[in-house]
Amino acid sequence: RGSFPPPSMAALLVSELRGTWLADRGETIVIEEAGDVLVNTVKALRGFTLEGGAVVGFSVYLLKGVVREDDSVKEVSWQSKFSEYDVQRWTRVDREEIERRDAATKKKLTDTAVICGGSSFGALSDAECVLRLNSLIKQWSDGSLVKVRSCDICPDTCNRQFTGLSVDHVHYVATCIRADGFKDRASGGPEVHDIPVLVRESAASELGKEAIAKWKAAAAETPQFPPFQLDGKLEVFCSLGSGHFSQALNLFRIEGRSLWSAARYVVAEDRLRRALDEGISSIVLRADMPLDDRRFVAEMLNVTHGRKWRVGEDGKVEIEDGEAKQSSQFVALSKVLDADELGILVRIHQGVKELKPSDCTDPNWHEAGRVPAKQAHAPPMPPQAAKDEVGCCCAAGVQSLLSALRGKR
Repeated sequence: RGSFPPPSMAALLVSELRGTWLADRGETIVIEEAGDVLVNTVKALRGFTLEGGAVVGFSVYLLKGVVREDDSVKEVSWQSKFSEYDVQRWTRVDREEIERRDAATKKKLTDTAVICGGSSFGALSDAECVLRLNSLIKQWSDGSLVKVRSCDICPDTCNRQFTGLSVDHVHYVATCIRADGFKDRASGGPEVHDIPVLVRESAASELGKEAIAKWKAAAAETPQFPPFQLDGKLEVFCSLGSGHFSQALNLFRIEGRSLWSAARYVVAEDRLRRALDEGISSIVLRADMPLDDRRFVAEMLNVTHGRKWRVGEDGKVEIEDGEAKQSSQFVALSKVLDADELGILVRIHQGVKELKPSDCTDPNWHEAGRVPAKQAHAPPMPPQAAKDEVGCCCAAGVQSLLSALRGKR
């Protein structure tokens, strides 16, 4: 493949790239004065790679070529580090073109993600869906909030359009907890964890047996999930909301191995240890809740993720009506995709080009390379190091994901 950039290419400076660009796959690129790179309005965590002050790469790409006209850069091409067939080309465009495309992308991705649950159920408006969700939670609630341990939880069979959980997203949530700390609701502050919404099921009931069997099969088929922990339990809790969060906690419970490296999820905070030992305060719904109502609650809990939860002292929970806050494209899409699609999204977000089946067949995944217990409790990773472990935030890949999903559907 030769060297990048080619030796004959004149040095490319960040100052020459400032301005607005359009990628050949449709992404908008804005290079700000400080050198930050916005892809479809989202700041790329890994921007330009420099050597001697010259640009030699961007994110997971290497500089391949530069086209100059009248002493200004008009076009730039980038070659992927992972595939000789993956070449990106940027062409300079005016600000008006960028604003037009960004407005169209925002409407298509963020707004659609927020309201898709309403349209799925034929509701007249998003507000009506919220009202129905509140009504169902009140109707089927088993009482006040109950502390439930993550080892007693499995996904309800209706969650994620009956596809279960995404192993990539479980590890992504665990990686965020390890990097940023456990955001306990009791301690207050922004961006605390969601309230799990669970159905209390007998292990002998029809829906209970189905959920347990499906989760046991998923854990056996995909050993990167936390190991199955429900054998012998007479009662389980089936998650309609925050299922990925609950299983991410189970990765810390077993000091599991990361999906993307040999690093482990080690408990380094007292509040995380308490959450594992005592459980998370959860909304618990009755087992006689019909399957259609469960499906509605599961999907609506995802598409109303931008709204504020109100939790009363009696455990009554409502979601405020009104306009949902805006989220990134990644967050908005992650709430409405099924498990397979969500796995694709997380791999794009983390900069993982491909996860081969041969990489994921070890039935003893979480035991491989385990060190003795007294050595396992190492200090927590620095936040940036934990995030860098899994690669760049490739926001540009969202458009590629949408193209793949169109073909899938």
